[in-house]
Amino acid sequence: MNGSRMFVNGQKVVENDGLHAAETQSGLIELGADPVPFEVVFFEKGGGESFSVEFEGPGFMRQPIPAGMILKPGE
Repeated sequence: MNGSRMFVNGQKVVENDGLHAAETQSGLIELGADPVPFEVVFFEKGGGESFSVEFEGPGFMRQPIPAGMILKPGE
């Protein structure tokens, strides 16, 4: 049982809150070439652990966000 929310630039893009088995949810937001802040809120309460964040855009299919594209605050 888990739940999650994802915010991009302070805007809620994915709402997957509440106790439930793992399920895929998606949202749409237009991004430019510049970095944008995002926040993922996730909780796990029993059961198997499952969590991923993926993205897609013009010229590439849905895929996990590469670690090299994720900057920590201040980088």
